[in-house]
Amino acid sequence: RGPDGRYGSTHSTVLALKALLAAAGSEASDEVRVARVLRDGVLFRELQLEPNSTQPVYVDLGTRDPKRFEVQLDGKGRVRTTLRHTNWEAWNKTTLAKGPLAMRVTWPREPLRVGQEQVVRAKVTHRGELKTGMVILEIGLPPGCHVDRKKVKGKGLAEAELSERHLVLYLDPIEAGGVRDFTFEVRPKHAFTARTAYSRAYEYYVEHEQSVVAPKLLEAK
Repeated sequence: RGPDGRYGSTHSTVLALKALLAAAGSEASDEVRVARVLRDGVLFRELQLEPNSTQPVYVDLGTRDPKRFEVQLDGKGRVRTTLRHTNWEAWNKTTLAKGPLAMRVTWPREPLRVGQEQVVRAKVTHRGELKTGMVILEIGLPPGCHVDRKKVKGKGLAEAELSERHLVLYLDPIEAGGVRDFTFEVRPKHAFTARTAYSRAYEYYVEHEQSVVAPKLLEAK
């Protein structure tokens, strides 16, 4: 299971949920449970778990690196716990992933103009030997910009969506050696100097073979 809660595919998700339901089916309770989170043997947080709730409860263990943590639950039953540890590195010190799908995002050389639409180009080249399945491009966007997903242009585009920091393009399969080019327009809402989110290209369900493009520093006037 990934840190975002997903299991990687629909089939594995269904099997995992069936297993969790089977394991927890005999432990259902209509009472509020109390869970105590201990960090290095010392009580760090006390939580109330509502009955029949599937909403996860998040606890930030702090910046200090604990040697050991423990979750104690009052009464009978168990509580499923996931520990996630995140490290941040500067992009100039990060080794970028380079999968079979080479990706390039070209922004205007001149500063963006507030209130004006400017064209951004994205290019993906398939360097593998076999035809891909569906390909996904996640193009990092700067903050404070409007993007119309319906104006994305390019051959082989199946669907375009917008997430919080990315324009997500779903592409039809690409032949070995194939190249796809796309354009879209951005319109800054206000002046800024900021970096885009990172961009990446990968084949659906083969996310571990992704190619990653570092964030781009942009200016809007």
